[in-house]
Amino acid sequence: MPGLVCCGEFYFDFIFYRLPRLPRLGEEFVTQNFALTLGGGAVISALTAARLGGRAELVSLVGNTALDRFALEELREGGVSVKGTKRIAGTTGGLTVSVSMAKDRYFKEDYDKAEEL
Repeated sequence: MPGLVCCGEFYFDFIFYRLPRLPRLGEEFVTQNFALTLGGGAVISALTAARLGGRAELVSLVGNTALDRFALEELREGGVSVKGTKRIAGTTGGLTVSVSMAKDRYFKEDYDKAEEL
């Protein structure tokens, strides 16, 4: 039995950081400052508890894509039980895009994906 059960939405966070500026519409912008992380309050809490040596389980809904399978493996490797997490065919977890520059930032979340699950 886990010490902490975390329930909530599951997101993939696509993070672009240290950009000199935003690209213009239609402009292709190349950067190596990119990170893909697992997000959502429940996911972050479960991973943090496990990293601190606690037992944690994530109760959530995820899709059945290669990206979702990768995420579940990352959670398991991070010490989080995913027994309570259900996989739903034909969709993927929620998506968040974060862009940060020296003096500003913005976020775009695909709430529809999270709500589908």
